Amino acid sequence: MSLFTEHLKDCSPLAPCYNCEVVRFLQNRLSEADFTALEKLMEKALKHRAPVEESIDVLNLSARGSNCLRAENINTVGELIAMTEGQLLRTPNIGRITVRLIKEALESRGLHLK
Repeated sequence: MSLFTEHLKDCSPLAPCYNCEVVRFLQNRLSEADFTALEKLMEKALKHRAPVEESIDVLNLSARGSNCLRAENINTVGELIAMTEGQLLRTPNIGRITVRLIKEALESRGLHLK
């Protein structure tokens, strides 16, 4: 079973979610070969999401760094890279060392602060 259709078995048939309705619609309209090709494409897309959509967890920051960012509603890499170093330093409980670690983690992924 693929990632694309795995959710179907757990979703309620009486009140299916929107994603399941879309999958069922596509299953009924596409040939089996086309549907399989679409599944593979969707799985590849999910594995290679844009880095800005990823959770800050992918940066492997310290618990302190992650908690401070979350307390300020900074949950994705995209929200983080939209900030300047000065803005980060004004974030409660984030100091120069934490900012340096954040910058290093971003740089290791080819990203940087604003």
